[in-house]
Amino acid sequence: FLVRVVEVTDLAETTPLSAEQILAIARVPTDSTNLFSLKLRSIEARLREHPWIKGVTLTKRFPNTVSIHVEFRQPLAVMQSKTGSLYFLDQEGTLFSEINLKSNPNLPVIMESERVRKDLAIELIHLWEKGGMNDSFPMSTIEDRGERGFRALVGYRLKSGGMARAWIEVGQNFDGEFLNQLSRLREVLLYLG
Repeated sequence: FLVRVVEVTDLAETTPLSAEQILAIARVPTDSTNLFSLKLRSIEARLREHPWIKGVTLTKRFPNTVSIHVEFRQPLAVMQSKTGSLYFLDQEGTLFSEINLKSNPNLPVIMESERVRKDLAIELIHLWEKGGMNDSFPMSTIEDRGERGFRALVGYRLKSGGMARAWIEVGQNFDGEFLNQLSRLREVLLYLG
């Protein structure tokens, strides 16, 4: 029962890593290791070290196959550090990889301040999407200004067909009334366009 086949399953077309890259990171020994004695923990640990990999499921399939299923982190925004470096930020607020604008060019950038509140910035992004604002009025920058709250640089379409941007003071209380405020903001931005 030697391991002869290693496969990557359920890999979408647009993922940060190809099947070949995943196999190279996993380094599953083939033609020399018995499937019964193969230690999956070390393979999983190698895969989890990659910043884009959130979770891994490894399966032994008899008589000679190891299947790898990878769950990737989903970037929600980009965060700029105090030094100016840019990193992807996921749904849980984890900074996980330096930015590559080729893979996700339209994520909002969260400007880091002395005390950035990632949880509130993530909530703002989710509410912006829930309020239907993302398609017509994309946020390009979010800035946490402490007690003064958040402000966002928002794009909107002009009647001439061009795009304009404006800083919007969004505060820091994202309660039930906030979606109503977004609805009123949509009307203002449509009027400005």
